Amino acid sequence: MFSLKGAAAVAALLSGVQAMVHGLSLWLGSAGLLAGTVLGALVELHSTLAAVFATTLPTSDGAAIRAVMLALAVHALSKSVTAGLVGGVRYLAWLAPGLWAHTALGIAFLYGM
Repeated sequence: MFSLKGAAAVAALLSGVQAMVHGLSLWLGSAGLLAGTVLGALVELHSTLAAVFATTLPTSDGAAIRAVMLALAVHALSKSVTAGLVGGVRYLAWLAPGLWAHTALGIAFLYGM
């Protein structure tokens, strides 16, 4: 069932993540972009990446590429910790190899750019 209250909470969370990443980027430059990306990727990857791409072009100074690589790694770490805490060690043992292989491939592709 659709919950208006739940949908509003998700919309507020995603908007807040985007605003935080963009605000830190405006305030602290590349360092703020990276800091905001780390904090945002702990919560939600997609809105974090949307904020990164809205803030800077991927080819401008490499900050966006580094931010995306960092976001992917932090998000994979966050998922791994959550999987271990909620599903236990056996679940983590099944999840982690595929998650980290997929993350490593994405980072390697971006590193080659």
